[in-house]
Amino acid sequence: MNADSDPTTMVNFRTDIRPLMNRGPYSPSGAGCSTCHYPTGTQKLGITQSGLDLSTLGKLRQGGKTTSDYIIDTDEPCGSGLVMKLMGTDPLAPTRMPKLAAPWKPSEIQLVIDWMIEGANGSDDE
Repeated sequence: MNADSDPTTMVNFRTDIRPLMNRGPYSPSGAGCSTCHYPTGTQKLGITQSGLDLSTLGKLRQGGKTTSDYIIDTDEPCGSGLVMKLMGTDPLAPTRMPKLAAPWKPSEIQLVIDWMIEGANGSDDE
C-alpha cells in the first residue's frame, strides 16, 4: 500500500472499482472499460481482439487470450494483467489501457491494487 491507501477501509469491488470501469469514453473523470470491454460497448474491440470481457467480475476473473493465467494476482498485484494494462507495463501486450483515453489516476490504480491485496473479493455477478 502507498500513501494514498486507507488501511482502515476495505475496497469494495461493486462500489469502488466497478464505477471506474463503467465510465464512458468521454467521462469528465476519465475513461473506463465499458466502450471496448463490455458486450454492450460501442466498440467491443477489447472483447473481439483480446477476449477480455470486463462486464462482470466473473468474466474479469477469466481474463483474456493472453491474461487468463494472471489477470488478478492477489500475491503480486503489480504483476497482474489488470494492473499492468492500466499502467502500460504488461510485457506481452504493453499498450496502456484505456487505449484511446487519458490514463487512470495513480490513486485509482492503487485502489485496484489494494482490492487485490485484500483478496480480490466480490461476487461473480458484480
